[in-house]
Amino acid sequence: EVQLVYQDWRTDWFPLMAQQMLEQFHSTHPNIHVFYVPDPVDVEESLLEEMKAGVAPDVFAACCSFFPILAQEDQTLDLRPYIESELDQETIQDWDPVQHQALQKRNGEQY
Repeated sequence: EVQLVYQDWRTDWFPLMAQQMLEQFHSTHPNIHVFYVPDPVDVEESLLEEMKAGVAPDVFAACCSFFPILAQEDQTLDLRPYIESELDQETIQDWDPVQHQALQKRNGEQY
């Protein structure tokens, strides 16, 4: 059995929606249990500290201004090998090239 912690938005409407979607997911994936936790108020600072301490959530949402900070602090995983082995060119070509290129380190790692 796999257990994952998923952290995402802290809004009035999102937690209930996430729980409902996870119920559907759990019904079709009984060996994977995902625990939803809302973002802390200071998510950007807290997440970086949690990553460095090895206690960050397994899955989280972040965006444009925050991902580069995680990459600069060596807290991202190079996704290139997974992209190259798992995705077809049609899917990759459907991505926004500017956004795709913006999420790369100078050494070519894709995060």
